[in-house]
Amino acid sequence: MSVFNFYVDTSTIDDRNKAEIILDTPIQTQPNEYLEVKVIDVSLMNDNYNISSSLNNNEFIINRKQILNTPVKDDPVVISLLFNSIDFYQTAGGNSLLSSVTRSHHDGYEKLSNGTFCIYYYNTHIEDDSSTNYINNIFDNQNITEEVWLSNTNESYFVVEDVLNTGYLFEDLDVSISHDGRAIANTTTFTFKVAYSNDNINYNQFEVANNTLTFQAHSNTQLETTLHTTITLTQNNTPRLYKYLKVFFEVDGTITDGVLDAEYHFVKLRFGKADYTLTTTTPITNQVITIPDGFYNSTNFITTLNSLLLSYNLVLSINSITNKLLIQNNNSSFTYSLSTPNDLNNELKLILNNNLLKRLFGMTADETTLPKNTITTSNNALNLLHYQKLVLTTDLTFNVPTTHLLKEWKEDKADGMRNILIWCSVDEPPYTIIKYKNYEGLSYRINDTYIKNLNFYFYNEFKQSVDINRLLFHIQIIKKNISYY
Repeated sequence: MSVFNFYVDTSTIDDRNKAEIILDTPIQTQPNEYLEVKVIDVSLMNDNYNISSSLNNNEFIINRKQILNTPVKDDPVVISLLFNSIDFYQTAGGNSLLSSVTRSHHDGYEKLSNGTFCIYYYNTHIEDDSSTNYINNIFDNQNITEEVWLSNTNESYFVVEDVLNTGYLFEDLDVSISHDGRAIANTTTFTFKVAYSNDNINYNQFEVANNTLTFQAHSNTQLETTLHTTITLTQNNTPRLYKYLKVFFEVDGTITDGVLDAEYHFVKLRFGKADYTLTTTTPITNQVITIPDGFYNSTNFITTLNSLLLSYNLVLSINSITNKLLIQNNNSSFTYSLSTPNDLNNELKLILNNNLLKRLFGMTADETTLPKNTITTSNNALNLLHYQKLVLTTDLTFNVPTTHLLKEWKEDKADGMRNILIWCSVDEPPYTIIKYKNYEGLSYRINDTYIKNLNFYFYNEFKQSVDINRLLFHIQIIKKNISYY
């Protein structure tokens, strides 16, 4: 009888899910000999994550159906005024308000309202209940005799409100500014900006073009100068309709301020809109949610999932008695409005495309619908155990092949098991040392008569190949004379 001992440290091998030993001298038998393989002992640290890409249990799918309402410009594009000057004033060129229009003064702004639109002019000099009229008729097409004085930068600006929430697709803006003719010490440039909002608090800016007016420096008094530009607007993302439109400016110098001594004035301000059709689409997408590899208990598992599912308005928790997963869909019934034109989570489904994920979440179905304003409960308790057994196998040919009834939980990614050498329990706390000792002296007779290398493979009970950082094991190949058998 001859015994060949092999001591293996897998950390010295590039592959993490198998070990190959190339023999210096092949082992071969004579006609009156046979071989046995025997595992003496195994030691490894239990440092494999319970959720990881290698286990194929770190990705699941949210099937999302959305309702998107998008304004699409008519073709050909038709541009018209957001409102006409005669919607507020008695005549196109006059400054007398219609009897149906109300004017009010507040701390820092003046307001005109005709029931359809409100025009706000913000200026830090305006006082509550002031008797001075600040908003004059600068909204007609031709006349530029009426004017609104400009205060210092960021102190004076206009806001237009769509009172009825009708919804308009803003397109461009005609702006004219006049200078009273006094000397200009330094060339002065006004840079206009246009922003949109649905609450008059949080504004986002349009992308704009043709948005500057420059008054050249001069030393002598001149005639009044008026400059004009048509500012074009481009919505940064998907076109939307907004309740508020804000027009403001920055200036690269100091301008003379004051109602009676203002140097610059607005003399024209006209808001353009594009005709559109509100188009509804209902895209359905499968969106992959990836859980970062790691060790998870029920607490940090739920915390991580809630962070990943925040945009879906899903909140997960655990039933403290049954340990079942609770998925609460906090999305409510959808009604179109300017502030919420889209239903981003109209229908949500949880898709678990392998049995390991179903086991993890406690679900039995491949696809679970998550109704709005409803809590969905998993079928079974949450199971965060990665696997319970380390299976050490070999491609040596056993005289009596291994029989097993292991389930392929990884579906098409499952591997063949080959012949099993050991079945070692690893359901221990993370970072503990797992030890196996062959106290029974179990060995397997093999039919191989010539061995030049030994191959060992690492699996779990789900027939998945398992990556091991470091596995120490002692293997013997025993040559016996046929007479001993």
